Amino acid sequence: MAKRFVIIGGGPAGNTAATYAARFGAEVTMIEKDLVGGAAHLRDCIPSKAMIATGGALGTINDA
Repeated sequence: MAKRFVIIGGGPAGNTAATYAARFGAEVTMIEKDLVGGAAHLRDCIPSKAMIATGGALGTINDA
């Protein structure tokens, strides 16, 4: 019997759920209104932390 899953949301939790379901042989459909990956990874937390770290590194270079 085939198992079918519909995952709503392509953020970190949705990606993880889809991956595990597929590994166990399920047919998976993911519904996402934006880019897969989630806002935190694509626009919010991670990119801002990268910019802060880059600014800190540039400050260290300027102080040298």
